[in-house]
Amino acid sequence: MTGFRYMRGVVYILENIAAQRVKVGMTISDVALRLRDANDMWLEHKLTCQVCGTRRLAKLNGFAPRLVPIHVVSGNKCPGGNALPLEGDTGLAESHLQTLRLRVRES
Repeated sequence: MTGFRYMRGVVYILENIAAQRVKVGMTISDVALRLRDANDMWLEHKLTCQVCGTRRLAKLNGFAPRLVPIHVVSGNKCPGGNALPLEGDTGLAESHLQTLRLRVRES
């Protein structure tokens, strides 16, 4: 019952000098997998949806702006798909917030 308390993990410190970022964490998985995940975020291969906040892998479009892929959250199509990520713009998130506030006032 208490076996989970004794899991062996690894503490890691990742530094990206170009992005001026440091990530400190712990994992019970392979450190190389965490490094790949951090690289995807730092190289903007992973984008944050403005509406639901999930991180999605984005395909490289050459020089076109990277858009968050169309995705489903809780069985519903997220309105943040095919839009700029949170890292690039907050307009969609602000618009969605205003819509939600109006719905709350109406109810």
